Amino acid sequence: MDKLEHIVLGLVAIVVVIIYLVLYSISPESALTAFDFSVQNLIEVSIIFVFAAFLAALIDVYVDKELILKVFNPNRNHVYNYLFATIIGIATPGPVYSIFPIVLMLREKGADDDILISYLTGQTLMGPMRTPLELWFLGLEFFVYRTIITVLIGVLAGIMTRMVINWIGESK
Repeated sequence: MDKLEHIVLGLVAIVVVIIYLVLYSISPESALTAFDFSVQNLIEVSIIFVFAAFLAALIDVYVDKELILKVFNPNRNHVYNYLFATIIGIATPGPVYSIFPIVLMLREKGADDDILISYLTGQTLMGPMRTPLELWFLGLEFFVYRTIITVLIGVLAGIMTRMVINWIGESK
């Protein structure tokens, strides 16, 4: 972290402490409840994030750059790559914040930004953890519609990202 990031982090911490102190002076019970909730949430997020970091480490060790380039072949039709990335994203469980270490590792292994955006779009819009509930409450027809729309949005996100990358590259 550079100096500016330390300053911003320090200011955010100070603001949070001030908010808790004000809340405590107004309603001590509410402040203690909020603090307890924050600690529990931090513990849960930390566990998930540690799992994601281990998964990213496994990707780093066992997935080489050649495999990424084989799976997302830059010489192949980009739409196929976006489709595949979106489907992999849909199949990846977990909250989006736990995916970022994995995305970083894929980027370091050679996956382009348009591929990563398609992957993140699929993972964000749809995930395997909520599929059973969605099928139960909303039905198969709704699930099929949402899956098709999610795939289309993921592919379009990749296409639009490629267009923006090319446009910015041309303007430099």
